[in-house]
Amino acid sequence: MAGGYAGKILQVDLTNRTFGTIDTAEYSDKFFGGHGIGQAIFWDRGPHENIDGLDPRNIAMVLTGPLAGTLAPSSGGRVEHMGVAPNSYTKKGEMNGGWLSRSGHGGRVATQLKQAGWDGVIIEGKASSPVWLNIINDEVTLEDASDLWGLDTWLTQEEIWRRVTGFTHRWGEWLKLPDGSFKTQRPAVTLIGPGGESGMVGGRVGNIGSEGGRGAGEGGLGSIWGSKNLKAISALGSAGVEIADPKALMDLRVAHMEWLKPQINLDAPTDDPTFRQLGFGLGPGSLLEPNRLSSSCDSCAGMCTRRSLSGTSNDAQCSAASWYSDYYGKDAIWYWRGHPDYVDPWTEVRPLTVTDSPATPDVRHTSIDIRERAGLDARQLRELMNTIRSLYEQGTAGPGGAANGFEIDTDPLPMEKAGTVEFVAKYVEAVANREGIGEAVSLGMPRFCLHYGKHKEWYEQGRVLDPAGWGYEFHHFSPNIEWGYYDLVTERDSNEHSISSTMSSASEALVDANFAVQRFSEMCAPYTGDPYMFDYTWQGQDGSGMAQALNTGIYSRHKAKEVVWMIQHGMGYIQSAPVCCWRNMNNNWFSGFGPEFTAYQPTELPQLVKAITGKDISYADQHEVIGRRIMNIRRAIHILQGRHRDQEVFSDFFYGKFQNFQRKTVTTYNESTGQWEWSDVNDMNMDRDGVETWKDHYYDFNGWDTENGYPSRATLEDLDLGYVADELESAGKLGATGEYTGT
Repeated sequence: MAGGYAGKILQVDLTNRTFGTIDTAEYSDKFFGGHGIGQAIFWDRGPHENIDGLDPRNIAMVLTGPLAGTLAPSSGGRVEHMGVAPNSYTKKGEMNGGWLSRSGHGGRVATQLKQAGWDGVIIEGKASSPVWLNIINDEVTLEDASDLWGLDTWLTQEEIWRRVTGFTHRWGEWLKLPDGSFKTQRPAVTLIGPGGESGMVGGRVGNIGSEGGRGAGEGGLGSIWGSKNLKAISALGSAGVEIADPKALMDLRVAHMEWLKPQINLDAPTDDPTFRQLGFGLGPGSLLEPNRLSSSCDSCAGMCTRRSLSGTSNDAQCSAASWYSDYYGKDAIWYWRGHPDYVDPWTEVRPLTVTDSPATPDVRHTSIDIRERAGLDARQLRELMNTIRSLYEQGTAGPGGAANGFEIDTDPLPMEKAGTVEFVAKYVEAVANREGIGEAVSLGMPRFCLHYGKHKEWYEQGRVLDPAGWGYEFHHFSPNIEWGYYDLVTERDSNEHSISSTMSSASEALVDANFAVQRFSEMCAPYTGDPYMFDYTWQGQDGSGMAQALNTGIYSRHKAKEVVWMIQHGMGYIQSAPVCCWRNMNNNWFSGFGPEFTAYQPTELPQLVKAITGKDISYADQHEVIGRRIMNIRRAIHILQGRHRDQEVFSDFFYGKFQNFQRKTVTTYNESTGQWEWSDVNDMNMDRDGVETWKDHYYDFNGWDTENGYPSRATLEDLDLGYVADELESAGKLGATGEYTGT
């Protein structure tokens, strides 16, 4: 087996309590790793018809990639989770099934799986009672988890550590494994909490967590585990991972460390917020406290997470860290963008309406741990909490429901104590236990609205915005419209920062727009040399910009090409290598260092792949061949699950007045001057006909039939996916026209 791969994937049949192996080489050449291999395995082993994510026929997948478990920067600890997402849906307003989807997290799980000799784990069937999977090198067992069921994620991990290593083992001591090898580390555990366990009775917002605050939340994939009676997977390995060229890998790692040095203040005292501080820290309302140190996932030198002396909020990042921060504790009116008093929170900070606001540090820190231990998706929990607060403040929801004149009953939540730890604890408990309004929250945002018969009304009003839905996107939606398009034509929030973070890191304050666009267009192999991929011109409130928006702007073929590149980059590299989109070396093409902003261009990922695997795959081929192949097989799976062009439409709200959640400047082309400019287009909204034109371009560019969005035989056979074309044809869902040209 080539370097970077363990050579086999563990197959677990929970129903019959049996194990098997899948040869990684069957898939790695064509689908590379992680997400790509997961798509191919689902094609071979998963149901192709539309099913609910909680259906026992669903397959839960935990997959690494060739860079995982190595010293590749920002890659060593990454693991992909896949399955039909319980929180997704295939018909808006009906919620009758789900799409095959993904999420991921960092930490140590990928490393320990690879060192145990496994490239991943495929979970099929359903156990008759709670179990956890114990992997120690080649020794694999299903253990009874009856006494772990109901425990939070922290207590469960600690108990599994004790059972695997022995009750007297201390961290750092040598541990003799059953095969006679030795290890100093505890096993890496990925698991669910009570929130995921509720998948057994219909819950859909469980996440899959690991360690203190790492987790895979989007789609509610933890609820799949709960529906299968699977509590945890523990991995402990003592083998190494073969590297094709160790020296080349170390040279690349040293170069990466040099690139990071200007971003680290090693001389500051430990209670200084700049001490070893990298990246975006803990997201909005950064949760810094004295006497804390930066931390990282395995192999990453980015140090974008924290560990504190108090032990609270350890390892949490982004939404996991900010779900109950001051940023989201503003007057709930701003969560209803259709309200006449709505104000963009990035331009005006509204006063808090509660006396003990989430800005209080101990409330923010404690809220992170309460949610993490329950094992619930941070973003669903956050959006639904603020939706409930908005409904409460508008008089639609309140304690006692109809008995007290309210349309919606908020019990058992102590609404008068919003902003306190007491409220957080009760809210999380109610969702995990599906108690009162918590039962509706446990369904996720779309089904929450459907539960109360308000799906169409609330989405059209902009009263609710679904962070992990399909066609109801707001996270970086505008002006970074490629993010919204990505969501529209796939099945989830992209949540990959390759383009949007590049825009942020370049910015008007740092670099001229003409130079920025030139650099952007040089980086997007295989589609280099097209600056209009980065023209964010829209029609404007008066419609005067429509001609340019159609020709070079947000409805153009150029913008379709940018979205194709973004998806290929995500599927070919980010999700399949895998690498962290938050802190990987190719995240921000403008690092902010050096006069030419050339630190770490996209040449480094191919070099890493070659150093580790020995495979010389160009950046262009990784996108246009591997990424495009993965993109097409996922499209085929979605089509068999029910996808059609007619379903790919945004919520009505996005075609009206819209102010965006993420306020940024973007590049637009000034046709009068022939120059690029940084522009504030944060009042952008979508034109229905314009979006349909963009879809024509997108389908045609991919070699798909523009009538229905189905891939053609020519496109699939060009990617060695003739067998996929055969099944689509048999199902009457093969595109009649379409040929990929790359232009």
